[in-house]
Amino acid sequence: MNFEIGRNSYLSQYLKLRLFAGAQAAWIYQDYDVRQVLAADDSIDRLRLNQDFWGAGIRAGLNTAWQFTQNWSVYADLALAILYGEFDLDRRDSNQPQNGVETTNIHTGVDPMTFEPTINIGAGLRWETWFGSNNYHILFQLGWEEQIWILQNEFIKVPTETDHIGDLVLQGLTLKGRFDF
Repeated sequence: MNFEIGRNSYLSQYLKLRLFAGAQAAWIYQDYDVRQVLAADDSIDRLRLNQDFWGAGIRAGLNTAWQFTQNWSVYADLALAILYGEFDLDRRDSNQPQNGVETTNIHTGVDPMTFEPTINIGAGLRWETWFGSNNYHILFQLGWEEQIWILQNEFIKVPTETDHIGDLVLQGLTLKGRFDF
């Protein structure tokens, strides 16, 4: 969830710029559940990892639009944020032999507090127009957006495992419609 305050400005006849600052809050829930049947004794090994994150912080960025006709433009957006929050990490490893009694080998959890940096980028094609004596504005845009949560994957590891810490990246095609009055 984002809250922003910014101002549009025209740097030239063809270039629009919007600088903004504000706040961001996030809640991310990730679960990873793996079951493996062992051929030697038909037992089932199970790994359950749970990672929940909540955080809030500051956000700032820049939105640009390069007009190439009166209504059409190419846009590019960038936002950076730093959130202070808490991870709730849990890990449970278990084994269930053929007799059906599950044995838990590892069951642990930790709740570290941390700063979580994020990057949001987007670019695409936009069509917009003003009408009704310039009292109304309509906009449609199609583009590609990406969110990068740096070092977000904090799943609990045992000492013999390799390091799995990495970024969480969400990306995809976006379609936006907007009506201003």
